[in-house]
Amino acid sequence: MATKEKFSDVWDINHPWVEKYRIPVIDVYDPRYYYFAALVIPDETLESPIFKFVMPTEEEAKLFGSYITYRISQFGFREGYVNKIRSEKLDVDPGVNTISFAKHEVLGWCYKRATWETGPFPHYGTSIRFATLVEAMDHCESIGGKPSEDWEAWKTENNLR
Repeated sequence: MATKEKFSDVWDINHPWVEKYRIPVIDVYDPRYYYFAALVIPDETLESPIFKFVMPTEEEAKLFGSYITYRISQFGFREGYVNKIRSEKLDVDPGVNTISFAKHEVLGWCYKRATWETGPFPHYGTSIRFATLVEAMDHCESIGGKPSEDWEAWKTENNLR
């Protein structure tokens, strides 16, 4: 297994999901960089973590990587700029409102947008928890209480359920 290396708020820049799915694997809820989406995973070196987050499955990581691609597609960037974003190890843009997702061992999936300042800690804005990652993403991509048409189309095109 590769050695863990801290890179700013990316907990493990050598984590296989960084390269395989372009997922920022972080251990903070408010990352300093503007990721399209980031995944909070447990640091097993902590003796008594406050929140009992668990490692997502490989299938969930694959879904998460697809979600990052979807988020990039929703900004209407020029192809050249998308290529520039994708040429880096992780996808970052200074205008994005980062969404951090975490999987709790009992409560399920939760998320936090970088701009949320109030609400239940650590994932402000909503106390709702979701049984699956797709349910959490559906809530994230909701307009008027139901998932957006673009998100529904993406899920269908990419067989995400």
